[in-house]
Amino acid sequence: MSFKNPAKGNRSHLYEGKELGQTTKSILVNSKKPGILDELNATKKARNAENIEEQYIKGLQDEVKLLEYEMKLLKDKESDEVQNFSHFFKFFNDGVPINENIIAMKNLYQATEKTLNDTIKQLRQQNAEGQKEIAYLKKDIEQIKARLDENREIMKEKETDNTEKQLRFNTQYYDEIHTIEELEPKQKILVEEIRAKNNDINIMKRDEEKENLYAEQKQKQKDDKLKNLKKKVFEIEQLILEKRKLKENEEDGAKFEQEKNLIDQENEQLKKKILNTKNEASQAQVKKAELEFLLESQAGDRELEQRNRRILVQQIEDVKTQIENENKMSETVLAERVKEKEKDDIRKIELQIDNINKKEIQVYQDRVQYCTQEIESMVFAKVDLQQKITDAEDQKESLEKGLEEAKQNLHDLKRENNLSLDKEQELQKKLQPLEQEVRKVKERFPKITKEIEYYQQQIDGYKKQVNSSINQLIKKWENIEMQSRN
Repeated sequence: MSFKNPAKGNRSHLYEGKELGQTTKSILVNSKKPGILDELNATKKARNAENIEEQYIKGLQDEVKLLEYEMKLLKDKESDEVQNFSHFFKFFNDGVPINENIIAMKNLYQATEKTLNDTIKQLRQQNAEGQKEIAYLKKDIEQIKARLDENREIMKEKETDNTEKQLRFNTQYYDEIHTIEELEPKQKILVEEIRAKNNDINIMKRDEEKENLYAEQKQKQKDDKLKNLKKKVFEIEQLILEKRKLKENEEDGAKFEQEKNLIDQENEQLKKKILNTKNEASQAQVKKAELEFLLESQAGDRELEQRNRRILVQQIEDVKTQIENENKMSETVLAERVKEKEKDDIRKIELQIDNINKKEIQVYQDRVQYCTQEIESMVFAKVDLQQKITDAEDQKESLEKGLEEAKQNLHDLKRENNLSLDKEQELQKKLQPLEQEVRKVKERFPKITKEIEYYQQQIDGYKKQVNSSINQLIKKWENIEMQSRN
């Protein structure tokens, strides 16, 4: 039975061991990428890598020793089969290092697989957490966008309402200004009319005062004339008495007739003077009536004028009585005729005086009533205009207040809008890093998945290499056993 020299035989297991070492080194080198070291502990990985390299080198050294022993065994077996076989069998039964290496490699493989599985779990967990965080961020972004849209709609509605209110207030304000401008010329006209009426009233008052003064002067003149007439009447009475005495004596009929004619002439003159006095009295009564109606507001003056009028009437009656007495002294027929004529004249004069007084009183009353009505209407118009002006000013003030409030509201809304825009900008600034993080996380997802797939492939390759190396060792072991048996 011949044995092949293992030194010249198939050494694929050595190359496979080298490939396994290179694969382990490539795993360790690839594991140092910046995307993975952030999640894994660098020191722990380095320590594990060093342990793997040391254990793998130790395993290779033991395998080399095993091959050396195998070569030695084959050489010795050629000389002495039994001795070498028993020694070789005893050597392996006594605990050859290959069992320990295989167990160590299995343990290392299991530890590496466990660490890589843990890393994969951590990466998957981080991926799930990133997905949750992205979902939360998307919800926050949607909520923020919804709030921004609501704020924009509210701001638009408020702006439209404020613009409408401002336009309405502006129109009302300009309408009031227009009405005030329209009423100003009317107000000026009414003020001028009131001023003119006041001037007329002042002129009338001055005229009344002048007439009062003139009436007092005339009254004094009339009183003086009446006094003179009374004196003359008294003188005539004295003459009449003297004539009566002469008549009683019946001394000279011719002289008596002459004197009687003289007396009649004087009587006629006196009658004319009385008529003139009556005319003056009627004129005085007319003036008196005018003064009465001009001075209706002054009760004392009216009473005084009435007293003066009564005095004049009494004086006229006294003159009448005197005339009647004188007529009684003359002949009865002449006296009756003169008396009737005087009565008729007096009645006519009184009727004329009454008519003139009534007409002048009516005219004066109409004039006064017209003036008072005009003044009252102008006063009412002035009051109404002033009330309208005050109402317009109040409305103007209220409109100005409303306009100021609208401007303030618009300013507040603009400020709120600016604040909301600032908040929106701040939120957008906050959203930008969040979106960048989301993009980064999304960009990292394929890298992480690729790294996971890469590590999974590395693990699978490592599993295949370890399994192949173990299978090769087992086959070699079986070959050695078969060779030793043979």
